[in-house]
Amino acid sequence: MNISAIPSFYDANTGKQVNAYSIFVRGKNKGKNIYYARLRNKNGEKLSVHISTQKTSYDEAEKWVINNYEKLIKDYEKSLINRNDKSVKELHSSLLEYFKHNSKWLLLDKQFGIKRLDRTNREYESLVKRHLITYLNENHLYKYSDITAKSLYEFQIDCISKKISNKSISDMLFILKLLYNRLMAQGTIEINPFAGIKQVKREKSKIKGMFDINSIKGIFNDIWENEIEYLFHLIAYMTGMRNSEIRLLKTSDFENMNGMWFINITNARDDNTGVKTENAIRKIALHDFVYQRVQDYIVKYNRTGYIFTDNNNQVFSASEVSNMIESVAKKIGVDMNYCKTNNITFHSWRHMFSTVLYKSGMISSDWIEYFMGHKQKGIKAIYTHLNTVDGKDACQKMLQVLEQKIL
Repeated sequence: MNISAIPSFYDANTGKQVNAYSIFVRGKNKGKNIYYARLRNKNGEKLSVHISTQKTSYDEAEKWVINNYEKLIKDYEKSLINRNDKSVKELHSSLLEYFKHNSKWLLLDKQFGIKRLDRTNREYESLVKRHLITYLNENHLYKYSDITAKSLYEFQIDCISKKISNKSISDMLFILKLLYNRLMAQGTIEINPFAGIKQVKREKSKIKGMFDINSIKGIFNDIWENEIEYLFHLIAYMTGMRNSEIRLLKTSDFENMNGMWFINITNARDDNTGVKTENAIRKIALHDFVYQRVQDYIVKYNRTGYIFTDNNNQVFSASEVSNMIESVAKKIGVDMNYCKTNNITFHSWRHMFSTVLYKSGMISSDWIEYFMGHKQKGIKAIYTHLNTVDGKDACQKMLQVLEQKIL
């Protein structure tokens, strides 16, 4: 559609010419601005909705609005036909209310024995507003009965086409499933669309990249201005721990065995859901250098529970930790385009950790799999052998290899 085909109007109050659309920033995704549009119909009346363009640049957002202007107006007019039907809003209102503090839905969750961190509820609420509601509006899904196995499949395909992460897709399916499980328990619905539903598999992403090993050496010798980011990166590289495991580290997770310090990992999600897999329950040897840095931080900020919390005493979200990779890029003199091109993320520390250990040839693959929290191929319940000569030797070699490469 040509821009000249889009009408413009004169404001009755000011007499100034106004466009049929305006574009503005509303929220961010992975640190980038997301542009929304506000439209006027062909009578000059403002539509009562803000429409996400899913674009991160103004020019692309404007082009998208111009190309889709007529369709957007028609879709809005169709939605008005059903707006007077009270049941139209039931799905939207339930999703928007679900994760608000002390909502009836969260109280129901507690009755089912489910209690999440407030931070997690806020992350879910953000996903609902940023993606779910937008999709439901675009596809005119308003009633509980509008969600079917087919619509769930189409929703996943749409998310994949928009390059939404697997985790976000899984979380949104979980959100919808929570709601429909509660509706089923209440007798509000008779058929649960999630029966037998599995997440759609997307094409495998490209191999995880990592920074050049030589460029990393020495960057942790001095504590950075941002102490939290410094410790997140230091722990990730020196232990191979997952993002979620570091976020939820507590002061009580450290123990000493035979003169060596270990991190005892029991939480990979939160206090209620426990570890990611049974193999994630493990103890990882901690270099004295890292242990002392962490303990100094605990004493300095008088931590007694979770070690890493923000100004509101909340643990950091997964996305906040993922964005920390930029600080390392700056430290070694590369930009975020380099990270994107080479698929380098915070998770790359785990890849680097395992790569360095495997390439050293000093540690058996069984022990490396144990340190990573992967399925152990040769040694069952290997953590019980950490006190043995073999276990202590593997831990000491691990620390020795990592020390040579980074400190």
